[in-house]
Amino acid sequence: MDRSLGRLIVPRILRAHGVSLTTLSEHYGEAAGQTVIDTDWIRLTAERGWVGFHKDAAISRNDAERDAVMESAARMFCIPRADITGEDSAQRFIRNLEAIRLAAQSDGPFIYKVLAHHIERLY
Repeated sequence: MDRSLGRLIVPRILRAHGVSLTTLSEHYGEAAGQTVIDTDWIRLTAERGWVGFHKDAAISRNDAERDAVMESAARMFCIPRADITGEDSAQRFIRNLEAIRLAAQSDGPFIYKVLAHHIERLY
């Protein structure tokens, strides 16, 4: 889970709903987790077979990040709005958890937007 979603509220809520996850801070350590390059953690998720959760709609417009998703066959789910709270972000994931689980069974690469009541494939 990307730092854009925070390291406390969203992980706590998702874990309470049975989601197994690793934050960047947990994987890399607190300091390194704040500075890891997005293309690196995107590739890491694919290498590990993980699904990436983030709050960064710009990933679909950032060539290097989009290329990292495509080249590594990453599976990504994105909250496309930076202006919503951690609790609201977590609730979007929870409300869409079944659709996310179903989509995540497919091979990457892909990026889905996680909207209020559904997910929508970007790539």
